Amino acid sequence: MGYRYCNVEELCGEEDFRTMTVVMVKKGAGGGEQVATQTLLIDNHRDTLHYAQDHMEELATNVLRIKRLDVQARRRIEESAALFEKNLEPLFSMISKRSDKLLGMLSSSLKKALLLMAMDRYHCNQDEVCHALGITRDRLAKELRKCGISPV
Repeated sequence: MGYRYCNVEELCGEEDFRTMTVVMVKKGAGGGEQVATQTLLIDNHRDTLHYAQDHMEELATNVLRIKRLDVQARRRIEESAALFEKNLEPLFSMISKRSDKLLGMLSSSLKKALLLMAMDRYHCNQDEVCHALGITRDRLAKELRKCGISPV
């Protein structure tokens, strides 16, 4: 629903919003049940509340769709991250063996991924990261700031 209430008398109480807990029960073949709950924040307008009550099955279906999409998205991100890390490993090894200005020639996203990998590999030990990448601590701090990585 894409509107907010206009008249205070149409509210169901003093609050602007209320929470609604949707409890979804999936019955298994062996008589077992899986229970999932989701809390929704909804407008406290009478029409909104009636709509939610009248269309609870549709709301529950949409909540389940979103949860499935979220799980699928997380799985794809994990797979991409693992693949990216695997493919970056040879690049990281090559860069850590060279002391020229190769880091400066990388794109921002690749540089960020490389810095994150180095920080992870050397457990945030900045001296070791600097040595591996062939840069100074000041340059490392500058690159971390540019990439939005907070040094630990």
